[in-house]
Amino acid sequence: AAEAASLLIAWAKTLLGKSAYTALDLSRAMRKSGFEEGRLDRLLAPEIRQGHLICQGVKRGRSYQLTNEGFAKAFVLAEKLAGELLI
Repeated sequence: AAEAASLLIAWAKTLLGKSAYTALDLSRAMRKSGFEEGRLDRLLAPEIRQGHLICQGVKRGRSYQLTNEGFAKAFVLAEKLAGELLI
């Protein structure tokens, strides 16, 4: 689920030009993608600790942003998934 969230944030940055993705929008996108595993802050805490995500704000005003390292990781994951779909 954390990888899915990273992919969604990278998608928003690449296709929508959003540098940060609000927690509310990310939560909605995760639910639409089939991930309803719990609270985003707890789900994404390991990614934040590893330096792949930056979290700003509190509660409903929270937003998430990928670091350069996190964006690179999401890009590699997207390429891997695309390769699996083409096989």
